[in-house]
Amino acid sequence: MSNSVSRKPARKLVRAAFLSGVSTLALCTLAAPAFAQDAPAAAPAADDSTVVVVTGLRGSLQRSMNIKKNADGVVDGISAEDVGKYPDTNLADSLQRVTGVSINRVNGEGQQITVRGFGPGYNMTTVDGRIMPASTIGVIGGGQGADGNQGNTRAFDFSNIASDGVSAVQVYKTGRADLNSGGIGATINVATLQPLLHSGQKGSFNIKALSTDNPGLGTVLKKKSVTPEISGAYQWTNDSSNFGVALFGSYQEKTGSTRSDTVNSWNVQTYAKWLTTGQAPTAANITNAPTDMNQLIAVPTDSRLTYAENEQKRSNLAVTMRWNPTEDLTITANSFYTHTEQQEARSELTNWYSRSPYKAITFDGNPIVSSAISATDTIPTGKDQGYENQLRAVQSTIKSTGVNAKWHPTDNWTLTADLSTSESSSGGNNPDGSSSVTVSSAQTYVASNTTVFGSLAAPVQHVTLDPTKSVTGKQDIASLASGYSNQYFSKQTDKIQQAKFDATYSVDDNSRLSFGLDAYKNVNESTFSGYQAQFGDWGGLNPGDLQKYGTSDIKTFCLACQFKSVDLDTANGTAYRYNAVDAYAGLKAYYGSAGFANVLPSGGAKANTPKLNGFNHNEVEEQVTAAYAQFSMKGEFLARPVKILAGVRYEDTKVTVTAYQNIPTGLRWDQKNNFSVIQGSDVQPYSVKSHYSNLLPSLDMAMNITDSFIGRMSFSVTNARPQYSSMYATTGVNAPGDASYNGGIYTASSGNPALKPLVSENFDVSAEWYYGKNNYVSLGYYRKAVQNFIGNGTTTTNLFGITDPASGQAGTRSGAAATALKGLGAATNTNNLSAMTILIDQAGGNVATAIAEWNAKTAPDGHVSADTDALSVYLWGNPNWKVASNSSDPLATFTLSQPINNHTANIDGFEFAVQHFFGDTGFGVAASATTVNGDVSLNDAADPLGSNQFALEGLSNTYNITGIYEKYGFEGRIVYNWRDKYLAQANASQNGGRYVAAYGQWDATLNYEIRPNLMLTFEALNINKGHVVQYIRVPTDVVMYQELDTRYDVGLRYKF
Repeated sequence: MSNSVSRKPARKLVRAAFLSGVSTLALCTLAAPAFAQDAPAAAPAADDSTVVVVTGLRGSLQRSMNIKKNADGVVDGISAEDVGKYPDTNLADSLQRVTGVSINRVNGEGQQITVRGFGPGYNMTTVDGRIMPASTIGVIGGGQGADGNQGNTRAFDFSNIASDGVSAVQVYKTGRADLNSGGIGATINVATLQPLLHSGQKGSFNIKALSTDNPGLGTVLKKKSVTPEISGAYQWTNDSSNFGVALFGSYQEKTGSTRSDTVNSWNVQTYAKWLTTGQAPTAANITNAPTDMNQLIAVPTDSRLTYAENEQKRSNLAVTMRWNPTEDLTITANSFYTHTEQQEARSELTNWYSRSPYKAITFDGNPIVSSAISATDTIPTGKDQGYENQLRAVQSTIKSTGVNAKWHPTDNWTLTADLSTSESSSGGNNPDGSSSVTVSSAQTYVASNTTVFGSLAAPVQHVTLDPTKSVTGKQDIASLASGYSNQYFSKQTDKIQQAKFDATYSVDDNSRLSFGLDAYKNVNESTFSGYQAQFGDWGGLNPGDLQKYGTSDIKTFCLACQFKSVDLDTANGTAYRYNAVDAYAGLKAYYGSAGFANVLPSGGAKANTPKLNGFNHNEVEEQVTAAYAQFSMKGEFLARPVKILAGVRYEDTKVTVTAYQNIPTGLRWDQKNNFSVIQGSDVQPYSVKSHYSNLLPSLDMAMNITDSFIGRMSFSVTNARPQYSSMYATTGVNAPGDASYNGGIYTASSGNPALKPLVSENFDVSAEWYYGKNNYVSLGYYRKAVQNFIGNGTTTTNLFGITDPASGQAGTRSGAAATALKGLGAATNTNNLSAMTILIDQAGGNVATAIAEWNAKTAPDGHVSADTDALSVYLWGNPNWKVASNSSDPLATFTLSQPINNHTANIDGFEFAVQHFFGDTGFGVAASATTVNGDVSLNDAADPLGSNQFALEGLSNTYNITGIYEKYGFEGRIVYNWRDKYLAQANASQNGGRYVAAYGQWDATLNYEIRPNLMLTFEALNINKGHVVQYIRVPTDVVMYQELDTRYDVGLRYKF
C-alpha cells in the first residue's frame, strides 16, 4: 500500500504555501549571483589551538543560542559547558528546557520526551546522525499492575546516557530531506565527544557523592545513604594533526525510595446498573445519591499503600578515533556502550472492598462521573487484609559501532559514506531471570475499612482490625498465609543496521546541492511469558506457610509511617518486607512437591506447580530505503539577506510482522470475581507482510529583516511509524473482572500489522530578536495537520471457541445457580453466584445437593459476605474447586480491540523563549513556554461499555524559568519546570483515560572554581518534593499518589 496525501482544503493550503516558497526560491536564485559576486572571500579556517572557547554556563547558553540563530529551519540545542561537563546530570532534564519539549518521569527522574504534543514513540533519536534503537521494560516505578509490562516501545530512554559524555544536543522541529524520517514531533541528535581538530590534549575527571532524603530502609535492597558517580573525558590529537582519539567513561549508582497511595481500579457504570449488582448499601446509607439513574458513578475496588526501595547502576563507555590519511580524506570510527541495571523492591498493604454490599458510601456529585469520596466496608465475620511484595529487576544495554569516511575529491565536491550497526536490549535481571516476581499473602482480621477520597488527593484508609477474627487469633509474621503469586519474563531487542551515502556539490560560496541514499533494516523482537501459582490460595487459610516454606527473612514495619506529605492512619499501617524471589522459590519448591498433605483446612493433598499464564513472541522487521535531494543557498531579497533550504525525501518501507503465541482454550472461574484464562500448550506462528511509501518535501526560509531580527518560515511533511505494540499480530484474551451475568465485560486485544505511518503536514513561522551577545527573544507558531492517527476499532466476537462459565444462562451451571439463589431469596451478586455455581459443579449438577450444602455453610445473613464465613472457609479449603468453562456453556462474547488508522487531527501552538544577561553583573535569566492545542482529547463521560476513544497521549502546555549567576568563580542556577496535566494512556480502564496531573519541580546547582582547573560542584533536584498524581477520567478517581524526595550530589571536577 502507498500513502498518498488526500486532497483536503487544509492540505491544499499547505501545498499552495509550499509552491509559493518554491517561487520565492526561484526569485532568490535570480538575485543570488549579484550577492555572490559582492561577497568577500571566505575566511581561512581558524586554528583551534588559538581560538578562545568560552566555558561555563554562560558560554554553554551562548553556543545554544547560536545553534538556534544559525540553523536552517526551527532548531534548538544545548551545548556542553566544557569537555566532560554538561549543564545537567540527566539528559532529559536538559531537554525539557527546550521550547516544545516536555518529559515524563519515573521515580522522579526524566526518561523520555514529548515534543509539541507527540509522545516518546513519535520522536526520532540519533547519535552522531545514526538512528538509535530503543528498548524498555517498563516495570520499575510503574505503579500497581506494571509487573507484567512488556517491551514494545520505539521511545528512546535518555536516562541511559551519561550527560557528561555529550558535547551537544540538537532538536530539529521541522522536517529536512537529509534527516532520517520517523520524528513527527522532532528529531533529536545527540553529538558525542570528538577528537581535537589540531594537536594537543584536553580532559576532565569528575567524582560525585549522591544522596537523597530517603535512601530506603535496607530490608530487601542494601541500604546506601551515599552512592558514587565517577566520569572522565579525554581528547587527544597527535603532533601531525592527522590522528586523534576521544574517550569517555562513567559509572553511577543511585538509591532511593518512593511511597505510593493507590487504587487498583475504579468501576464505572450507570447508577441504575450499580443498584442491581448487590454492592449498594441501603438507601439511607447512600449520601448525595445521583437523581439521574443514567448518571455515571465510580466506586473503588480497593485501597492500598506501597513502599518501594530502588537502586540503579549505570555504566557508559565511548571511544572515537579520527584519521586523516590525506588532506582530502577523513576516516572516523566510533563506538559507544551503555549498560543500566535497575531494581525495585515493593511492599503493599491492601484492603479490597468485598462490595457485597458496602456499609455506606458518599458520592461527590460530579456531573461527568459522580465518584465515591467515602466508602465503608463492615464485615461482622472479618475479612482478609492483603500484603504483596514484588521484586522487580531489569537491565538495558545499548551497543553502537560505526565508521564514517568523508572525501573531498575536488574543491566543490564532498562525498560521505557511513556504515553503522546498533543494538538495544532490555530484559529481566532478577536471579531467576525474571523481570518481576510478586508474592501475595494475607491475614484475616479486618472488621471494617473506610477510605476517604478527594480531588488529586491521596486516598486515606481507616481500618479497624480485630485479630480475634483471624485463624490464629493474632497479628504477627507467623500468621501470614501465602496467596496467588506471579512470575513475569519480559525481553525486548531492537537491532538496526544502517548504510548512508551523501554527496554535496558547492555551486559557489553561497549555494550547494546535496543528495544521498539511505538504507537500514530495523528488527525488533519482544518476548513475554507469565506464570501464576496459587500456593496457599485466596483468603489467608494456611497461616504460617510464608515464613515456614517461603522465606524466614520477613521484617515487620510501619508502612503508613513512611509517608511524609500525607496524614495517614498509622495505628493500623503495619506491613511486611521480604525478598519476593526467595519467597516464590521456597513456596514453589514446597507446594510443587507431589503428595504434601494436611496443610490446608480440607486436609487435602495436591501438587501446585506454577501454570503458564501467557506467552507471546513478536517480531517486526522494517526495511527502509530512502533517497533525497536538497538545495541550500544564501542570497538577497528586498536588499536583505535570506537563506533557503529546499529538499525532498522519498522513502520505501517493507514490513514483516511475525508472531508466536500459545492459544487459550477456556476461562476458569477461580471463586468470587477472580477469573483466569486457561492457556493451552499449542503455539502457533503467524506472519504478515505490508508495504508503504512516503514522499516528504521540505522548505525552510530565513530572512534577516534587520541585522538583529530574523524571520523564519518552514513547510514540511514528516511521518512517524506505528508503535510496535500496535503492529503485533498476537491476540490477547484478558481475564474478566466480573461475571458476565452481572455486567462483566470480557475483553481481548490484537495488533494490526498493516498499519500505515502517521503523516503530518507542518507549517512553522517565527520571529527572533538577537539584541546582545547572549540575549534574545523568540516567538513562534506551529501547526500540524496529521492523518493516519491510530485509534481503536472494536468488534464483538467469539475467540478460539472459548465458552463462558459465568453467563447465568438457562441450562448452564451458573444459570442453575442464579435460579437457586433467587429461590433462596439471596442476592445474585458475583460472590454468591460463584459459590453456588461451584457447589452445583461439585455436586455433578445436582441442584438440591448444592442448596443443602449452601444452607449448611452460609453465614447467618444468607450470603457470602466475608472472607472468613463458613462457606468461604469451606470453598477455599478446597482450592481445586473452580469452575472451568465447558461445552455446556455458551460461547463467550469478547469485545476485541484492534488499532486502525481512522483519525485525522490538527495540532497547533505557540513557542516563546527569552534569554537575558544583566550586563556584567553576572546575573541572567532564561525562560520558555509552549502551548499545545488540538482536537484530540477524550470524552471523560463516555460510556464505559462503548467503543474505545481516540486521543493523542502526552499533549500538554509547559513552561520553565531559570535564574543564572556566574562571576567571581561562582556558577549558580535555579530552575523551575512545569508541565500541565496530560493524558498518559487512552482507554486505560473501561473506556476512560489515565491522566497525569500537573507537575512542577524546583532544581538548583551551585559550583565554585577553587582553582582554574578545579571546581567544587553541588546540585539539588526536586527541592519542593513534588509528587506525581495519576487518575482515571476525573481528579477524584486517583489511582496513584506518589511521593518523591529531594536528591543531592556534591563533587569535584578536575580538568587539564
